[in-house]
Amino acid sequence: MMVVCREIFQDVLDMENSIELYRKELAMKYDFTLGAFYNLFTRNALYKINLDEFLSGLDRLDIRLSAEEGDLFMNRYDSDLDGKLSFWELCNSLLPYDIRLRDDMEKKCQTLEMSAETRKMI
Repeated sequence: MMVVCREIFQDVLDMENSIELYRKELAMKYDFTLGAFYNLFTRNALYKINLDEFLSGLDRLDIRLSAEEGDLFMNRYDSDLDGKLSFWELCNSLLPYDIRLRDDMEKKCQTLEMSAETRKMI
């Protein structure tokens, strides 16, 4: 039992490390801004998005998730547990852990459009 748990834990760590590499790569893209990302889901940064709006935004990126998969994502990043994602809750899903990269992303000029290449990377 202990070996199985250790292997599963290692798989989760490997997956998190892989995701973090993508986050870092996205952070360095000139046209990836938090505003452009959130703009895929709503045009109002003060508005919180629900599951249907989240799935629709992903659909615009050609990412197809089931409602159950979307719900898992929402539950992971919905820090105030209101069933919706705020600007920062959603953006935290793609912000790297490295505080310097996070700061750089927050300081970028907030363009509202991304290249097709950047959109595909998400």
